[in-house]
Amino acid sequence: MLAEPASYPSWWSTVRSVPGGIQLPLGRRPRPAMAERHRNDVGLHLVSPDGDLEWYLEPFDDGTIVNAFLDVEDVPGRRGERRLHRLRGSIRAGLVGLKRHLEAGG
Repeated sequence: MLAEPASYPSWWSTVRSVPGGIQLPLGRRPRPAMAERHRNDVGLHLVSPDGDLEWYLEPFDDGTIVNAFLDVEDVPGRRGERRLHRLRGSIRAGLVGLKRHLEAGG
């Protein structure tokens, strides 16, 4: 599911699917993030004009850990802090949504 951005809106409520990728909730308007490459293991690297987001899965005990790396353009001041906080919150909500979706048999 992480390797297929078109499926993201089914478990990540704050993103929208667009051809080739998704729209991330950055600032007042969504910003496009396009799939740049897949990882050899299970994962995906998304590129946005504002930065990069990379997902990958890692086996752990009897389950799986989802790793997410975020590298975004630094915007100074309170506006940048709010934008980063909002984006981190959205990513966390997306990961929780993915977990619930998978636990429900999705």
